[in-house]
Amino acid sequence: MRIRAIAAILAALLMSACGSDQSEPPPDPSATPTVSEASPSSSEPTPVAGTKIRFKDGNVRPRAERVKAKVGEPVVLLVTSDTKDELHVHSSPEQTHDVSRGMKDKAIEIAIDQPGQVAIESHELGVVIVQLVVRP
Repeated sequence: MRIRAIAAILAALLMSACGSDQSEPPPDPSATPTVSEASPSSSEPTPVAGTKIRFKDGNVRPRAERVKAKVGEPVVLLVTSDTKDELHVHSSPEQTHDVSRGMKDKAIEIAIDQPGQVAIESHELGVVIVQLVVRP
């Protein structure tokens, strides 16, 4: 249910950027998940609710991006891919999410129920994509 709501919000934002009717009020920024692509050199956790993940030409970006989250808070991953893979979330319990060739900004929502650090990695490439820093 949450994934559909977030996908609807993202679709509305994309449509509004493409010249929708100006008579409608702009969407509430507090209801929209924040998405970023942090630079790989950043060592401080990025204070966002989600991140863009791109699989392209045998590589994935970002790599080891640190993202802040709160216990139980939805984290949205927007996945674009030119290959098949699997996201492995090292939470308790562990989670897996399929990545398909041809995905374009597919919203995958996860929530972590315990504080700590949680790695999200590419199963095929064997690299950490995102390191969630989950706080109470």
